[in-house]
Amino acid sequence: MRIVLSVPLLLLAWCGEPPTPPRERPPPTTRTVREAGAPDASTPTPVSLDAAIAETDRRELGPAITALTRSARGEDRAQGARLAARLRGPSTRQLLERLDHDAGPNVRLNAAAAWGQQTDEPEAAERSLLAIAASDDDLRVRASAVRALGRVATELSEPLFLASLAASEPGSRAAACHAIGLRATTGRMPTTRTRAAVAQAALAPLDESVAVECAFAIGRFGQDVSSREVVTASVIALLRHPDPDARSLATRAAGQLAGVPIELLASMLEDPELRVRVGASRALGTRAAGDAAMQRRGLVATHAQLDRSPHPLMAYLEVLEGRADSRLLPELQRIGRDLAQRARRGSPQADRTLGLVHCAITRVMDRIAGRPASVPHCGLRLLDAATVAVHHAEVLATLADIPAFVRGDALLRLHRQGNARVRIAVLSAAASVDDPRLSEIAIEALLGRDEGLVASAAELLAAHPGRFRAADGAPRPEVVRALARALATPHLEARLSTIRAIEKVGDESLIGPLGPHLVSPNEEVRRAAAAAFRAIRRRDPPNATDATAPVPHLVSTEVIEAGRRSQALELETTRGRVRIVLENSAAPTTVARIVELAARGFYDGLTFHRVVPGFVVQGGDPRGDGYGGPGWDQRCEDRPDAPYVRGTVGMALAGRDTGGSQFFVTYGRQPHLDGGYTPFAHVESGMDVLERIVPGDVITRVRVIPR
Repeated sequence: MRIVLSVPLLLLAWCGEPPTPPRERPPPTTRTVREAGAPDASTPTPVSLDAAIAETDRRELGPAITALTRSARGEDRAQGARLAARLRGPSTRQLLERLDHDAGPNVRLNAAAAWGQQTDEPEAAERSLLAIAASDDDLRVRASAVRALGRVATELSEPLFLASLAASEPGSRAAACHAIGLRATTGRMPTTRTRAAVAQAALAPLDESVAVECAFAIGRFGQDVSSREVVTASVIALLRHPDPDARSLATRAAGQLAGVPIELLASMLEDPELRVRVGASRALGTRAAGDAAMQRRGLVATHAQLDRSPHPLMAYLEVLEGRADSRLLPELQRIGRDLAQRARRGSPQADRTLGLVHCAITRVMDRIAGRPASVPHCGLRLLDAATVAVHHAEVLATLADIPAFVRGDALLRLHRQGNARVRIAVLSAAASVDDPRLSEIAIEALLGRDEGLVASAAELLAAHPGRFRAADGAPRPEVVRALARALATPHLEARLSTIRAIEKVGDESLIGPLGPHLVSPNEEVRRAAAAAFRAIRRRDPPNATDATAPVPHLVSTEVIEAGRRSQALELETTRGRVRIVLENSAAPTTVARIVELAARGFYDGLTFHRVVPGFVVQGGDPRGDGYGGPGWDQRCEDRPDAPYVRGTVGMALAGRDTGGSQFFVTYGRQPHLDGGYTPFAHVESGMDVLERIVPGDVITRVRVIPR
């Protein structure tokens, strides 16, 4: 799986006069409530929450959800709106249009959030959200609508965003910054005027919510030449803000703006919050490109923090790789010797930590040298051979001055080691090494049964389809046969990658094997298959959105009921103990399945296979390479109202409804994850433990604890 403190429903305080006048709303009379969907008192409708949850697991808008949205109780109707956020299609939109006029503001607030999830028809969702934001008489509902626009908005929403950014209320500016940041994250860059307005909104006044959301947005803008002065001023102010999330998110922009003082970034390497120090390390590494003295200064400062946490140094080295000045070699060699001495002395870091940092150092040195001289022997004998080989393959991919056939020879030798993790790394490196022999091993991988290798080979084929064509330009027959066979894989991520490769190959004979996937119960598979069909036939497929295949791995009502028990997980790791509180009422099916896995010892002995300093730590993969799972797929339980903050535990995905056993924990506020991944728990204690985790550290045991 590639890739919060879960809190109760977040209600933004949007005080003062709204940017546009509210619509007239009659008092909550009997007629209003009936229009809102509640039944007559004479005909009570039975409401079963478990049955409604089961319908959302089937992705079906059925009688149980409908009954919830027509209940006389406002909380039932609000719950119905929250469940509707997990559905798609015309019938769902009709339900939301009714709930938009509900008498209960909490119902309308949840309906607005649900509109932001209707990404299959963004135009309809945008129209509804603009109407809500322009006319609802509840400040919180309008804020919810503005935030939801971040997922579906076009340029039609720009006037609303500008009006919100100019408002005096902090809640208005925070909601607009959140939406604009989401748009920029997906490549829908706002206008120069809007970007300048975001910077101005962040400056006056520096409210906590505004600071965090606007820092997120500004960090996604890149270099804004036309309004650089005001953007730079806002970034400097945000870097000095008392909220650590604002400071951390602002470092992303600071690395792109020459006007931000280097001394300010350097001083932030001593910030009390680790995520801020990590962000400052990345920003300093970016800004120090071409400046050997500044590169050395950052290297010395982050190396000095190794005893506290390896994350700042690892983040700095990652940025430095490929841009380090050759004059930095003596300092890199000095740090390498220090790491070796620590390993010999048996220092507290004399484990994977020192080995991984040593490999990161040698990667930078080899990039300077232009050849893989040191990385094949990195790790100070503290790492397994496969991990070292993965580093070797990744460095080979970057050394463009070495002829492709020479790098191909080295990659083939690594491939012959037989380890799946190494072979996946070789296929990933092959994207940068145009050697026909590497294309042949990709075809072999497609014909195999290893889901990670199938997915990686398909990704290579999708990125470089020309390498897999015959002299006449047609796809090679063996490639077409391999793709048709790979479509039968039960692994969802590998299947999705294969379908995307078929889209790029474009062979007519693959239409037949593609057929069942056009009506898959999984929305992501249907979309990918429809795109491939259009690429081959140049027209829309028939019934592309009608899921007729049975939904596998449905959750029973008994499992749903079990998932609502108050429980926690205690993780014993090689770095210490972590306690996680499960948000069972918000994500009952996800929690139930995680608890089931934990209770039977599934997680015992697995690793944290992915650590991105300052962002997330991820684990729960039985393969240890990101491609493993429990053998079934978990449906997303969307919660657009729940922000991803420090300590949030979310379900890792490779696309919608592709969850399983892998989970991640966020190190700080991550607005771009909101509404896209199921948050199902939060860390109650042990964040300091997670901040010391490095890839490969082990979850020795997980216990389920009643609360």
